[in-house]
Formats: sequence, structure tokens, C-alpha cells
Amino acid sequence: MLAVIGDVHGSIKTLKKLYYTLMDKYLIHRIVFLGDIVDRGLYSKEVVEFLMDRQGECLMTFLCGNHEDMLINSIENEKRYPNFCWHERVGLNTVASFMGITIEEAAKKTQWEITPYFLPYMEFFNGFQEYYIEHTKKYKFLLSHAGPAFFDTPPHKQYEKCSKEEKNRHYPYMWHTKTKNYKSKYFDYILIHGHEAIVNKNSTAEELDNVYPLIYKDSAGEVISINIDTGCCYHGKLTAIIIDENGNYTFEIIKCDD
Repeated sequence: MLAVIGDVHGSIKTLKKLYYTLMDKYLIHRIVFLGDIVDRGLYSKEVVEFLMDRQGECLMTFLCGNHEDMLINSIENEKRYPNFCWHERVGLNTVASFMGITIEEAAKKTQWEITPYFLPYMEFFNGFQEYYIEHTKKYKFLLSHAGPAFFDTPPHKQYEKCSKEEKNRHYPYMWHTKTKNYKSKYFDYILIHGHEAIVNKNSTAEELDNVYPLIYKDSAGEVISINIDTGCCYHGKLTAIIIDENGNYTFEIIKCDD
């Protein structure tokens, strides 16, 4: 079976609960992470090290989210995001986690001081893919952080329609936010993605308790896409979708615990 896990965002306790639930209940041959395993939450380093240590237990594929891409751009000084400082804008919690300091202390650190703490992990981050395709007996699935941006363009040609700025920040699979608007299947794929949290920091306790993956269907009732970002970073839930060899699927959903 294939398991696909949504946006973890530095939530180590919740990730561990979900991971061990999957390994105990299912015969998992591969886990695909949809990206954004870092930032927002307080335990990004712990998440990264936990996942690196688990790679011998089953096959693992890591897809790059916009937060990993911003981290890579910052640590490797690529300058693909003009006038944007990752650690000042969205990465403070991650810097604090990797450096073992408080968020207040992290806010005072320079890029020169931060970079050495991330260098041992950059090979791991640079190995992240943009998308993953899974074929089953009945369906084929395209997995990515944000979903392909251009509906009329196949997966491997998405960048042909991008502007220079969009190419620089890997827009099609990491920043796109219109997947939910598709009215029919994208090249006969069922799309599975995260990126767009179904709940947010303003959601009520009831909304957080009841959050569930969003399943979009066409007029005939065929599944087009599934959003499994159930807002773990907003004290929502962390979701995995488990897909069997026939393409049937179920969810495992864990309430955020950190």
C-alpha cells in the first residue's frame, strides 16, 4: 500500500502518532510526503531527523513544498526570491529548532550565523522531488505539494508555460492555488495535494475538530482531486491517505498534538 502524508509543518508528536499508526495498521511499501514538513511548528529539526532515521523502514519519497524551497533558496543563497528573507518571514521557528535557541534569539541571528546549522541536512532537502505518479489497477494518481498549475499541459511540461519569475520559485508544483477549481480530471489523474490548509488560525474549535480532507468531484461523481492539508500547523489535524493496489483509498487522521 501507498501512504501519502500532508503538510507536517514541524509537528513532531503528531507525525510520530500518524507514522506508527500507519506502520501498525497497514502493509505500507512506500510513504510519500507532500512537502512543507518544516516551518510554522516548533519542531522542524526533530521532524527532519525523525524522517531521515526512518528511511530504512520502508520506501520514502519526499516532495518539495514552498517552505522547503524557500529554505533551500535562503541557505544556499540562490536569490530566486527577490527581496525575501525566509528566516525573517516564515522560518524563525525552524531556525530556532535547528540552532537549539529561542525564537527571540533566532530573530537576532544573521544568515551567516544560521547557515552552518542547516548544511548537514541540505543533501536531504535537495533530494526532494516536485511530483510523484502512482499507477493502480483502476486509477492513476499525481501527487504534488500544490497541484499542477496549467490544466492543459502534461506534468513534465508545466515549466514551458511559466514566466521567468514563476520558474525561479517553482510555481507549478509549490505555489499554485487553483487546483480546487478544476472541473474535470487532469490528464486522467486523480490529484492529491496539500499546500492550501482547509482550516486556518481564525478557525473555530468546532471547525478544527471537524476538519476533513476535501474531495472534489466532476459532474459524474468521479474524483478530480483530494486536498489533505487539514491544517496541522493551525492545531487542526494531520492526514494520510492510504491507497491500495486497486486505487481504493482511506484516510488516517490525527489531531494535532504539538
